[in-house]
Amino acid sequence: MAESISFRNPPSVAGSTVVVNSLAACIQSLFMTTPPGLASSAQAALTNSTSSSSPLINSVSMGPGISPQAGFYYRGVWIPICTVFTSGQPKATFLEMLDKTDPPSIQDGYCMSVAYACLLDVIRSISLVVQNTPFCTTSDLSSSDGAPNEKTAIDDDSFSIQLVNSSWCGLLAALTLLLEASTDETSTENVLKSLQTFASVSGRVGLTTPRDAFITALCKASLPPHYTLTVLNASSPGTLLSLDKPITESYSQHMVNTGGNANANIETEFRQHLIVAVGSPLPTPSQPAGSQQGPVVLTAKNLQCMRAILSVAHCHGAVLGSAWHMVLTTLQHLAWILGLKPSSGGSLKSSRPLMESSSATLVPSTAAVLADLPVLSSIQYLDDVALHHLIDALRQLSQEALEVAYSNREPSLFAVAKLLETGLVNLNRVEVLWRPVTNHLLEVSGHPLNRMREWGIEAITTLVRSAIQYQHSTSLKENQRLQTLLISPLNELSSTSFADVRQKQQVDCVLQHLLHSSGDIISFGWPLFLNIIGAINNSQGENSIRSAFQCLQLVVTDYLPILPWNCLPLAVETTGKFGSQTQDLNVSLTAIGLMWNVSDYFYQNREVLRSSLCEERNKVFPDFPGVPNMAAFDKLWMCLYTKLGELCIDERPAVRKSAGQTLFSTIAAHGDLLHHNTWQAVVWQVLFPLLDNVKKLSGQASDVKVDTSGSMLIHHSRNTAQKQWAETQVLTLSGVARVFQTKRPMLQSLDEFSRAWILLLEHIENSALSKNSEVSLASLKAFQDVLSTTTKCSSSESNGSGSHDDFVWNVAWKAWLQIGTLATSPQKEERVTYIPSQPFLTALVGVSNFQIYALSSISSQRSVQRVKLLLYIPSVRTRAYTTPRRRLVSGNELIEIRMDSCSFLSTFRLCWFRCQASDLWEPED
Repeated sequence: MAESISFRNPPSVAGSTVVVNSLAACIQSLFMTTPPGLASSAQAALTNSTSSSSPLINSVSMGPGISPQAGFYYRGVWIPICTVFTSGQPKATFLEMLDKTDPPSIQDGYCMSVAYACLLDVIRSISLVVQNTPFCTTSDLSSSDGAPNEKTAIDDDSFSIQLVNSSWCGLLAALTLLLEASTDETSTENVLKSLQTFASVSGRVGLTTPRDAFITALCKASLPPHYTLTVLNASSPGTLLSLDKPITESYSQHMVNTGGNANANIETEFRQHLIVAVGSPLPTPSQPAGSQQGPVVLTAKNLQCMRAILSVAHCHGAVLGSAWHMVLTTLQHLAWILGLKPSSGGSLKSSRPLMESSSATLVPSTAAVLADLPVLSSIQYLDDVALHHLIDALRQLSQEALEVAYSNREPSLFAVAKLLETGLVNLNRVEVLWRPVTNHLLEVSGHPLNRMREWGIEAITTLVRSAIQYQHSTSLKENQRLQTLLISPLNELSSTSFADVRQKQQVDCVLQHLLHSSGDIISFGWPLFLNIIGAINNSQGENSIRSAFQCLQLVVTDYLPILPWNCLPLAVETTGKFGSQTQDLNVSLTAIGLMWNVSDYFYQNREVLRSSLCEERNKVFPDFPGVPNMAAFDKLWMCLYTKLGELCIDERPAVRKSAGQTLFSTIAAHGDLLHHNTWQAVVWQVLFPLLDNVKKLSGQASDVKVDTSGSMLIHHSRNTAQKQWAETQVLTLSGVARVFQTKRPMLQSLDEFSRAWILLLEHIENSALSKNSEVSLASLKAFQDVLSTTTKCSSSESNGSGSHDDFVWNVAWKAWLQIGTLATSPQKEERVTYIPSQPFLTALVGVSNFQIYALSSISSQRSVQRVKLLLYIPSVRTRAYTTPRRRLVSGNELIEIRMDSCSFLSTFRLCWFRCQASDLWEPED
């Protein structure tokens, strides 16, 4: 019988339409009337079913038990399936009885059994026509490794398209009615397979309307009655709505229409025993923010339909196209109702205890539904176009969840979890999906809702870790473009203002995983890693700063030798950022220590660096004005010196002190590596800007006592900002003077050494006149240091450089006289009284020793007169109190003097008066 209507030799399209519509009309007509025999058998069958609910429930959940009689029950009409036909094998039972005289006895439901078998065989035949292959069941559609065996493309056969177009309405009307009315698992499964098959066939021939209609029917059947889901209502075509209206009416509404008759009561009782889950509906953007919905229930048939949807996603994903949105939306709502929450890797797990009811034996299988048929386990076999359809659908779902979260309602994380799962199972073609997936996850990671943001971060970090560890066809170590692609999402996360994002990004992903396990692989991704580590600001907490600094320490200590040449300036810059942050002082001080380690690395690997930092790569370094042809290796040192110079004017005294010591020690230890012209940049872009900034900030510092409550005690010599900056001023001036002292031969050969010498002595002069005794004494000590080197240079050079030495000593003479004159001049009454201390005056006399020694070697009349004046200063003896003994050198004679502050000050004033009255004040021409 069924073979007679199969399309082995396809009839005309009109004929197939007549057959299909006749079958649909026949099935619908059987439920229009209630024969007396069927009415009584309906109540008996349902009573027997409800009295043995456990076997029924077990049968639905595919556990052990006795299945109820197969049949269909709808609006009080019970129609059993009395005969089972084997597909493809006709059984003309009544045609063989035509020779009988007595009419045969026809069982109740025989007509429905024949129509039901014919309907299934029609769909099988249409599938054979379209596929031209034997019909495969759901279990046959996937191979042992989970890869679908169906072809993803077919020829555009006009007959197949016409056949599907002409038959889908009638088939959908009949199948949805049978699905609604089926009472046993076998019948329901057959109907569901037919719906899946026809949806797949429609998709194969490119007909989206019937495909979406059949998928919509599956989705609606899996959801509770009266469930509001806009996407399913909007996707239903007009033809479907007209045919579907009488068979999609909910049971609750039907009870109202029937007035609560006996059959309706039996139906309600029957379905209550099939309830397997109770949950709340998922909020959607289309619902008002303040609206409330009551609990909804899921029956065993809903779960069976859900398995069918999972099968569609698993076996027919290649033809779903835009219908992925409906499928995933339905699965998202079902997972929400079942209380399934995303876990690691994107899988779903139950988040609430099991129901305690007669149907509790089915509840464990609800979680197993998604475990047995993972939603997206087979998407790795989809083509690129189908994969993008899936990703677009997930992004739409996730965008809806973001809108729900913005209205202060709990969102679903289903889409985010499945985006993660999609990425993990498609790492073999990561370049196809990476940008659309990670771009949306970045948007999720910036959401203000904590739970949503956490899952966005989790998804991105998990994807990055897995993608870097994945064995790509081309070695990741040699693939610069792929490395940049994979690490870029982490770099973009650095701009977030949320502390939890930063912590997850750098601790769990960068430090604990990537740097420890994959540092040797990331050859081209180091610039991005350093940007990620260095993306700190003072709004971040101490924990975040410390975690990022741990990453930097690991890079400097373990990976500095393998860093590409273009990362070295960035490594210096990043280390400097941690030195300047103000959240954790210990981190700042340790970062300055790391900069010393970096300088040692530069020194020890100078030959390798010079060969690798060739001129064409010079563009990665910043420009230093005034030295256009600076070598790349020298620019590397300038980056280090510049960053240390910035830290020397930090607002924290400890940081200033540590940075200053490191800067001047580094210049003293490794300055000889620099080319001659690079010293021009060191002097004018590091040293003198540092002196100017320190002078300016020292003058602006407050003299108010620092509040030390709740912190460590501060010595009285450092209890104001002004005193703390005085220490910095001493350190800076002494350091610069030491550079001029140790590097004098190199500096003296510079074109602008004369200007540098004048400017240095001006700073010494200004500092010597400071009212802070520590600063003034240190400046005179610095004066002595630079003059001591000048004396040595003058004695070692030939007479040919006399003019240059005369200039140097003339400037020094002028500065020395200026210091003495201003320091010993009487103060005006309105000014604060300031009397130079004896140590200050003694130190100033000490400066004259070098002047005497130097001037005595210069053969000029003016120099001789200057020496006489200088020797006049210590010639005064006083009867003061016993004071420290001082020995001065004048030619070959030792002069021993004793003095006190007042008498010594008087002597100084007299001496400077004589100097100013003579023509010795002005330098020689």
